[in-house]
Parts: sequence; structure tokens; C-alpha cells
Amino acid sequence: MNDQKNFARNLIVTGFFFTALGGIVNVISLIDHGYLGQGSFRADIQLIALPLGSLAALWAWWILSKIALQVTNYDAAFKSAFIGLAVVSFCMFVEYANYLWSTPTFNQFTWPIWLQDLGSLVTAVGFLVFAFSFSSVAPSGDPS
Repeated sequence: MNDQKNFARNLIVTGFFFTALGGIVNVISLIDHGYLGQGSFRADIQLIALPLGSLAALWAWWILSKIALQVTNYDAAFKSAFIGLAVVSFCMFVEYANYLWSTPTFNQFTWPIWLQDLGSLVTAVGFLVFAFSFSSVAPSGDPS
């Protein structure tokens, strides 16, 4: 079962890496084309928030997955949490895919978003694999 958890962990980290890389490339491209500072402060924050959030998620997942691999008496809680995280990542995948549906060509502005979409899908699959690697039975004496 640890092999399955390690595989899932690698999928999730790879997915977050793709999402962060796509966000970073998108920010660099937009800054290179003069979009930073041309709009409102809110637009600049939005431009920078996604790659920073993706990097923070990558870092947080890296730490949390170490705990999930070592702690065994909360399998049911971990399974539920990872299913929820899979739903979040899948919703992000759908959001990116919906956005790309209106601009399906690969060009200098869309390929980072395709990378973020791929990252969200890989992350969702990784979370599902991780969730199903846990037993669904709560340990005895645990009310959850």
C-alpha cells in the first residue's frame, strides 16, 4: 500500500508543479508584454496570486503527504480529506478547461494555461489514488 501512496504523492506533487510552472510562465509572459502595472492594483494581485498560491500548495502538500504516509490511525479521515481535495482539483481542471474552450489554440498566451489545466487534472487523479490507498474503516475506539 505504501507504493500506491508514494505513486499518488508523486502524481500530486507533479500536478502542483505543472500548475505552478504554468502560472509562473503566464506571469512572466504577461509582465514581458507590459501588463503589470497597466491595470488596477487588483489586476496585478490577481496576476501574481495564482502562481504564489500554487507554490504554497506544492509546499504544503509536500509536508502533509509526509504525515499521511507515516500516521496510520486516521485512515478514514485522510481518505475523506483526499476525496475532497480531488474534487477541488477536478473543479479547477474544469474551470481551466472551460476557459480554454473559448480559446483552444496553443499560442504564447494559452500554453501556460493548458499546463495549469493538466496540472489540476494530474493533481485530482493523484488525490483520488491517495484517497483509495487508505482503509475506509476507522480504528477501534475512534468515534469518527
